[in-house]
Amino acid sequence: MTLNLKVHKTQDGRKFVCVTDSDLLGKKFEEGIKFLDFTTAYFKGEEKDPELIEKHIMSCYMATLSGKAAIALGKKMEVIDESTLLVVQGVPQAQVLIG
Repeated sequence: MTLNLKVHKTQDGRKFVCVTDSDLLGKKFEEGIKFLDFTTAYFKGEEKDPELIEKHIMSCYMATLSGKAAIALGKKMEVIDESTLLVVQGVPQAQVLIG
């Protein structure tokens, strides 16, 4: 599974990242009032290797991790609290404050 990385900057210069399983891009998922929309530019970055993505996660203010592979990477890095996972139609997502 390949991972997609999108790096954003806040107005005050803090970095936040979106790490998304590449196969989710361009898709929407809905379940009741919950939804995940991966059709927006917010998630569309570039495919990167996990080592580089880990460096970006550890140097960011906040990370959004979406999809099974992205969540597995976050768990390996021990930055995800499983009790905060959002799951929509089997697609997991976590938002993590790093620093």
